Amino acid sequence: MAPNMNGDSPDPQHRPSPLDFYGDEQRIAAIFKWFLGLALAALLAGALILSLSGNVVSAVAMGVSTLPVLAGIHLARRKKYESAAILLALVMLTVMTWLASRGQGVHNINILGFPAILIIVSLVARKRALFLLTAFSIACVAWLVFGDIYGLYEPNPFTHSVTGDFFSVSLALILTAVMVRLVVEALFQSNRRLQKELVERQQIEAALAFSEKRFHQAFHSSPVMMTIETDRRFVDVNQAFCDIMGYAYEEAVGRKASELNLWAFDEDIQKIVKLTEERREIRNLELRFRSKSGEIGAALVSNDHFEINGTRYELTSALDITDRKQAETDLHQRETILNAVAAFAERLFKASDWRSEVDDMLESLGKSIGASHAYLFQNTKLEDGRLTTSILFEWTMPGFESDLGNPRYIQSPLGEDDLESWHQNMSRGLPYIGDRKRLNDADYQFILGRGMKALLDVPIFIDGFWWGCIGFDDAARERAWTNAEVDGLVAAANVLAGAIQRSQIDAALQAELGERKRMQDVLFEEKERAEVTLHSIGDAVITTDVHATVEYFNPAAEILTGWSMEEAQGQPLRAVFRIINEDTRLPVVNPVERCLREGKVVGLANHSILVSRGGREHSINDSAAPIRNRRGDVIGAVLVFQDVTVERRLSRQVAHDAAHDSLTGLINRREFERRLERALINTRERGLSHILCYLDLDQFKIVNDTVGHAAGDELLKQVAGMLGGLFRQRDTLARLGGDEFGLLLENCQLDRALVICGEILARLHNLPFIWEGNTFLVGVSIGVVPITAEKESVKQLLTQADVACYTAKDLGRNRVYVYQAEDSETSQRHGEIIQAAQMRDAVANDQLLLYCQPIEHLSEPGSAFKHYEVLIRMAKENNEVLLPNAFIPSAERYGLMTAIDRWVIRQTFHAMSTHDTEGLQVTVNLSGNSLDDDNLLEYVLEQQREFSISLEQICFEITETAAIHHIGKAQRFIRDFRELGGRIALDDFGSGFSSFRYLKTLPLDYIKIDGVFVSDMLSNPGDQAMVEAITQVAHTLGIQVIAEHATNQETIDRLREIGVEKAQGYGIGRPIPMSAAWRKKTAPR
Repeated sequence: MAPNMNGDSPDPQHRPSPLDFYGDEQRIAAIFKWFLGLALAALLAGALILSLSGNVVSAVAMGVSTLPVLAGIHLARRKKYESAAILLALVMLTVMTWLASRGQGVHNINILGFPAILIIVSLVARKRALFLLTAFSIACVAWLVFGDIYGLYEPNPFTHSVTGDFFSVSLALILTAVMVRLVVEALFQSNRRLQKELVERQQIEAALAFSEKRFHQAFHSSPVMMTIETDRRFVDVNQAFCDIMGYAYEEAVGRKASELNLWAFDEDIQKIVKLTEERREIRNLELRFRSKSGEIGAALVSNDHFEINGTRYELTSALDITDRKQAETDLHQRETILNAVAAFAERLFKASDWRSEVDDMLESLGKSIGASHAYLFQNTKLEDGRLTTSILFEWTMPGFESDLGNPRYIQSPLGEDDLESWHQNMSRGLPYIGDRKRLNDADYQFILGRGMKALLDVPIFIDGFWWGCIGFDDAARERAWTNAEVDGLVAAANVLAGAIQRSQIDAALQAELGERKRMQDVLFEEKERAEVTLHSIGDAVITTDVHATVEYFNPAAEILTGWSMEEAQGQPLRAVFRIINEDTRLPVVNPVERCLREGKVVGLANHSILVSRGGREHSINDSAAPIRNRRGDVIGAVLVFQDVTVERRLSRQVAHDAAHDSLTGLINRREFERRLERALINTRERGLSHILCYLDLDQFKIVNDTVGHAAGDELLKQVAGMLGGLFRQRDTLARLGGDEFGLLLENCQLDRALVICGEILARLHNLPFIWEGNTFLVGVSIGVVPITAEKESVKQLLTQADVACYTAKDLGRNRVYVYQAEDSETSQRHGEIIQAAQMRDAVANDQLLLYCQPIEHLSEPGSAFKHYEVLIRMAKENNEVLLPNAFIPSAERYGLMTAIDRWVIRQTFHAMSTHDTEGLQVTVNLSGNSLDDDNLLEYVLEQQREFSISLEQICFEITETAAIHHIGKAQRFIRDFRELGGRIALDDFGSGFSSFRYLKTLPLDYIKIDGVFVSDMLSNPGDQAMVEAITQVAHTLGIQVIAEHATNQETIDRLREIGVEKAQGYGIGRPIPMSAAWRKKTAPR
């Protein structure tokens, strides 16, 4: 229920009773006592009359009746009204009945109604006694009838009728009592309704008054701007509105918002008008307002509509969020500037020369704050002690004139033509914040005279020397520099100071290396200074006293910790700088406490997280260094820390990528070798048994060549996913490269390993690989090597596993082979694999050698036009040079020829670009594996573009056997390469069974006669006939002939007679290193 006017709530348990009809309790007591007094007086008067008339017995009886009346008065005083009435009626009825039965005072029978009246009047006071009234009336009638029947009464001398007189009196009394009861009840019900309505109305009025009072108090004391409008005019505004808007109450009331020009922007006004016309309620609508002074603010606006007496009102509330919006803007600007500074800090300290990054830094900072100019000045100290300053770098917004080269800013003396306040701030290491709000009129007029409307400069100090300053100016508009802009420029100055100082330190160290002994003390000091500088570089700084109580917070520390400097000052450091371990989530020892205890620089452990006041977490790096007084006593500490959340996440990602294969997600070769090394050490120290398995997919090359590398990659991922579930968690499956996988089974016996390998074979054998409608059956060959203490190294283990794997392939593929050192076949393959591995290393490390053997024009001996065939050799560790027949077979067996051919092409093209090759033709050999490479021609063109080589100088030489075995691809490559201007030679011609048949299908430039026909042609007529026949057929087809193995002059002369165009062999020239055969290019003068 609503409160009453006094603020009290009525009793909800109160209900009206029948007594309420008569008034309060005091009135009831007065009426009842008056009635009892009247009854007492009547009894006493009756007793007196009876005694005077001589009826003593009746007089005594009536006198005795006064006793119960007196008892009733006593009970009434004790508020027992009903009990008193019943007592009186019953006693008097008993007395009168006794008298009547005695035949005394029969004419007094009419007074029998008197006790009935007493009881009736008392009972009507209680609604619940109605049944007692009825019962008593029936009892009276029954008693009178009984008396009449038995003749208990004598006739009345006045009426001569007992019964008539009795019934008339009694019936009248009873009917009167009943009518009185009904009237009383009706009056009671009507009064109770009226009283209830009156109480409820009083309560409602009290509640309305109380609500109105509370609304008025809330409206005018609310810190939120509130207004009440009708017909768009203010009828009431609260104090918050007046304070924020700057209007007096009288100025605002009665006027419209449009008249006061409250809303700052047209789009905001349109929003309000639209919502008002649609009579829609506004909820938290962000609008920008304009105060009386013209300042722009922001508010969240809501409104409600209500009507009073048919008039529509609007209650509008506006929460001022100007400070919050400005704080958000400042925070965003601070983050933007500090992010730019942080990015350039890393670039500055990575750059060999800090000057290379300054232009970009000034441009980034200048654009981020909208300045007209951003610049860097350097001071120079003259011999007489005076300082001059010169502009080193400048960024200028388009449309503004640059000051670079302006004589005013070259060797300009400091303190002569500049502001005194500027010079004081700079020399004391303080920023100079020059804007209209902070400067006096004279200083502001000075910078206006220099073409600037706002100026912000920060000094750069290095080792106590005022090195220069970095700054901004705005020539376009007046502005007030924000704290974010000032802090950002201070941070940039600190970063530059660190980079310049580091550069100076590096220069000093380089210059003083020759004086090491004499400068040891100086170098030690520089080293200490550099270490302190590097350990202290960071975004956030906190200083404490000797008890680890916070003394200073910089803005970056406020952001990271969530504490302002005012709140943090005087707090224990552990309360505002909460750090935990990111792995265990346990608290970490505070570095400042340890620094103060040990008196030395202390760094925070890795994997530490700073928990801010709001619960946000930052990964940080930090260091704490003691602060000492002149006596060397520790008087406090400085804590410098940086937010490295992003860097740490990237570091974890880099660490993961460094140990995993990017395609399959498996452990990579490097991490696998590390784990293999650990297993080998474990075997030697603890005697545990481990197994190494080397897996090589069968038919993988067919998938790659048939449907492309994308299919091959998908196959590798499927195989990796399928194999992953076969092993224990401690076992390691890795991709070693290409289609090769490694499996390390730790603490596993050989027989169990063979079972696992069998499961791998079965699973892969039953796995069809489907790609674009093509189905491939994939198998795997597995080499197994037990890891024993006798194994020398991880390299030996991998080599033996490789040998076992290739042995499994040679034995039919899709099988397991266990390495056995004593097996002859294994030993042979071991040697081949070692040689293949050496060749891989030679290709990767450029350890192969290029030789050249001349090819002479027999028709023009000594011609300036030179022709060379490029040959390959391999250098060994003992300076031995291996010929191709010693390593090419192994290279072909283990699929290295394509890599070798590409290496030769690239190195040859590179050599031609660095040597004088004018008039030179070079022949390069291609293997059959390279002919299968669909990307070979594209690779040749890439190298040709890189080294600017003319393809007309290049001749690719293909063996007859390779061309016949790859006839389709050979034809395409020969055709495409010759269209680009290149030439093709067919080597070892005549060694095949159907050599002549393929001549007409291959568009060749040269054929080289197999040396077996040339070397003995002078002594073997059959060989000579073969040479003649090949030459004649070639000439018929327009193909030139080159003869190999021309070992002496007689053979050369006979070849010339036959018509052979060119010859090659020891009789012409032996192979020599390419660097000796070709002349280096000379630089143009």
